[in-house]
This record gives sequence, C-alpha cells and structure tokens, in this order.
Amino acid sequence: MSTFPDQIDDDEIIVRALFSPYHIADSGKLKKEAFKPQRGSNKISVMRHSWLGSSGCKKKAKELAKPDKIYKGFAALRAKQITNIKCKVVDARNEYEGHAHIEIPCSRPVRNVKDNTDTNAEALRTINNFAEQLCAASGKPYIDPDPDNDSWTTNEIGTSCP
Repeated sequence: MSTFPDQIDDDEIIVRALFSPYHIADSGKLKKEAFKPQRGSNKISVMRHSWLGSSGCKKKAKELAKPDKIYKGFAALRAKQITNIKCKVVDARNEYEGHAHIEIPCSRPVRNVKDNTDTNAEALRTINNFAEQLCAASGKPYIDPDPDNDSWTTNEIGTSCP
C-alpha cells in the first residue's frame, strides 16, 4: 500500500475520466453528466493526478472503458475548486490506489419504476446545479489525441487549472 497522504491538499489536481457518449457531446464540449453521481449516490468517482500522473490516470480510465463507454480524456480541477462549490473531495484508496470521490451534499434521486420519473425533483435540480458548477470550474476538457496509446502523449493533465 502506498504512503501517499490520505489528506487531499487544496492545490491537488483531481481528474474525472470522460467517456463517450455519456460525458462528451459530439462537439467535444463537456456534458453536465460528467459530474453527476449514479442514481442513489452522492459520490462521483475521480482520480488523484498527483498520485497517479497523467499516464496512470489514462491507464485506469482505459480499464474502466467498455464497448458502449468509450474513453475520451479527462476533466481536471484543483481540490480547492471543488470545495469552493461546497462539495467534498475524499480519498477512496480502498477501491484502488489514487482513487477519490467528489461528494455532493445530496444523493441523486432514483427513478420511480412505475412511470420512469424522478422521485425527488428538488434533489435532481440540486444535483444538476452542482454538476453544472463542476463542469464550469473544470473548463475545457483534456481530450486525448492518442487514445490507443497506453501513455498520455501531450501536455500534463491539469496544466490549465487555476
């Protein structure tokens, strides 16, 4: 097990793996779905770039890809940008080294099975608001110019984070 600190510093780069068609529009623009937790959860899976580096983040993202979930690149923020939006960044190394979660203050509602509607419209509005703020804070996504390569081949992820 790594001796990397549990505590996440304000300046640490946090990255979210992006997959098509879920997180990236055809135009290359980031969709708010990139920062929405799964239904019934308030956690968004992210990686600690300081720990894994750009190539390590890419390796893990490619492991998470599936035929209907195509790896495209990353969104990146500093931990302070996340906490300024009133979300938490929490180490989650128990899942894998370098893993973390962004925790939003409420869980994403589940769908009503009978009529396929959201069970809590106010919570959904809150989740959408946080997702939009996180998207805006992350800025332009880092689209991988060489997704078939096992290493990250361009400027380090997070170089444009304020």
